Amino acid sequence: MKRIFFIISLLFLSFFFPKPTLAKDFDTFFNTTYKFDKDGACFVTHEISLVNKTANYYVSEYTLSVISGEITDIEAFDKVGPVKAEKWIKDKTTLITLSFNEKVVGQDKVLSFILKYKADKIAKKEGNLWQISLPKLANFDPTDEYDLSMLIPFSMGKIAFINPNPKSEQKEGEYYKLGFNREDLLKYGVLVTIGQYQTFNFEISYDLENPNSSPAYTKIALPPDTANQTVYYSILEPEPANVEFDKDGNWLAIYNLKPKQKLTIKAKGVANIFSKPIRKLSVPFDNPKEYLKETKYWQKENEKIKSLASTLKTPENIYKYVVSSLNYDYSELTKPSLRKGALKTLENPDNAVCTDFSDLFIAIARSAGIPARQINGYAYSDDPKLKELSKNMDSLHSWAEYFDSEKNEWIMVDPTWENTSGGLDYFNKFDMSHFAFVIHGIGDDSPLTPGSYKPENDKKRQVFISLGEDEFINHPEYFAISEIKPRKIFSFINNKVEVEFVNQSGFAFYDKELFVESEESAYPSSKKIGFLPPYSRFNFSFLLKPKEQLRDYQTSLNFSLGSSKIENSVLINSLLVRLIMVLGGLFSAIIILLLRNLKKRSCNDKAANDTVLIENHNNEPKT
Repeated sequence: MKRIFFIISLLFLSFFFPKPTLAKDFDTFFNTTYKFDKDGACFVTHEISLVNKTANYYVSEYTLSVISGEITDIEAFDKVGPVKAEKWIKDKTTLITLSFNEKVVGQDKVLSFILKYKADKIAKKEGNLWQISLPKLANFDPTDEYDLSMLIPFSMGKIAFINPNPKSEQKEGEYYKLGFNREDLLKYGVLVTIGQYQTFNFEISYDLENPNSSPAYTKIALPPDTANQTVYYSILEPEPANVEFDKDGNWLAIYNLKPKQKLTIKAKGVANIFSKPIRKLSVPFDNPKEYLKETKYWQKENEKIKSLASTLKTPENIYKYVVSSLNYDYSELTKPSLRKGALKTLENPDNAVCTDFSDLFIAIARSAGIPARQINGYAYSDDPKLKELSKNMDSLHSWAEYFDSEKNEWIMVDPTWENTSGGLDYFNKFDMSHFAFVIHGIGDDSPLTPGSYKPENDKKRQVFISLGEDEFINHPEYFAISEIKPRKIFSFINNKVEVEFVNQSGFAFYDKELFVESEESAYPSSKKIGFLPPYSRFNFSFLLKPKEQLRDYQTSLNFSLGSSKIENSVLINSLLVRLIMVLGGLFSAIIILLLRNLKKRSCNDKAANDTVLIENHNNEPKT
């Protein structure tokens, strides 16, 4: 009889056999369970069976290599009883060697044993979310069967999404139980996100300058709401003249600059990112041809790109091609930012960064007739290289979207992250770690991304993002009146009143209705507001017909929008009093004129009489 030392390397769930003969000599069956508690601690149980396919071999020792942080509380058992387990560390890897009690010899004989331990860092609390992450299986061909189960307590929160889809999902006691098969784990790792949304705290600065000798205005991009995110601004100083939105849904704050003026703008707030769309598009998608055009960086008409598009055809095939064809190069992040565009990326695939991945995806998609665009923003990552770089520079990220006409929505994909994350699938499901700053669709480089509003060669950081633990933003609406025209109106008639409001809530309004109430007659008395970005202005015009009170008086105008109310007033000038005054004035004027005419006539009569007397006197006979 010969004994065999089994060595299995476990990179979370990654196994290999050092000698090919072992796969022939033994069939191996794994049943692994990851059980978590409410604090994220993970208790791992491996139930392993080795079926002997020979008559002369047996297994005396078994070694696992585990890369998953600190391993504690190791226990092992075979049919006889407790098994001796030795733990040792090599190159940040924990190795566990088991020495079995029994010698299982003979063809089709089975050695079954159980290994248990506690592992940290498999579940991590990141802001509002728990993230459970396991890389995909590697070097796993010799293993005949593998089943993975996860037990996640209800107390950790509601599962937002699971990637890939489990083969089974059910409730067992106080736990969610998820089951995965070998085929899925060979393609992808496992990523489970628990929680309703992720919260990011942000602080962004914008350095503006007007070099001209005349006044000018400029627009800056504020991180907007999207289908998957909501943004609340606690500070935007100084306040903009207005905030517009473009066809892609970007929020553009307008600032007026004096001649030679330098201005630094500070934006501070909170963003909540959701796993699924929480609203319809704020900007209707009514012209898909806008997202099929060739641009400077998306050369869809190039023959190489057209050839790829005709072969790949679908968004998923294009995505997989980009993931597998490009190699991410961290060293490019420290070099001057020179965007290559899709064609140069295709020709130089080994020095790619995130923008290159998204540019190539978009160009091929557009060439295949699939509307596509780019998102620039921030993505939270545990990657130590990116964390180190972000200490001294704005570490921003770029990913892509394509339009699904059947779902009538934009679908986010991130080929960069699948390329660099060890095989996690960012096509079929997305995470809550991506915070969008700007959307490039109509154009490929406008508006500028926050972090870019600074003098050339200025490398100081402008963007500061941190994970937060925030309850869902549910602040009341708050709006103010910036102008009412006119401030004085007349009673008894319809007066057109125009009121300009500004949304000072710090967040956007959706599907609201503004009401006006007054003791006077107002028409219309309300206005529907479909969408209104924060700090933007809007007008409400209505006719006001005040009552006649034979005096001038103030009348209140009460405006309400959602839970917010505001009161203002206008001066009512009595039309009847003024009419009486006018008529009285006219009557007085007529009387005066009549009196003047009478006086004038009297004077004329006297003058005529005097003339007659003089003439009579002149006609008397002379002596």
